[in-house]
Amino acid sequence: SRQIGIMEVRKKLGQCWFDKEGCGDEALEAMRMYRKVWDDNKKTFKDSPLHDWTSDYADAFRCGVMGHRVEMKVKPIEYRDMGYA
Repeated sequence: SRQIGIMEVRKKLGQCWFDKEGCGDEALEAMRMYRKVWDDNKKTFKDSPLHDWTSDYADAFRCGVMGHRVEMKVKPIEYRDMGYA
């Protein structure tokens, strides 16, 4: 779901760095400006994010985070020959 993706982005965002020249000012500003919808009647934020010009950038980043897998280099187990037949 979108909400799970947003939570995953929040967990990973501190581990990310952004190339200002490669991303461009608009993309970085979109990431800064992405936000929830304010409900004036209830005086609280809604669960859904505001759908505006920032949404496509944030959605693309969220999809990237959700699709990213860290490859772990695992050393194979070495079995010693114990002489058993």
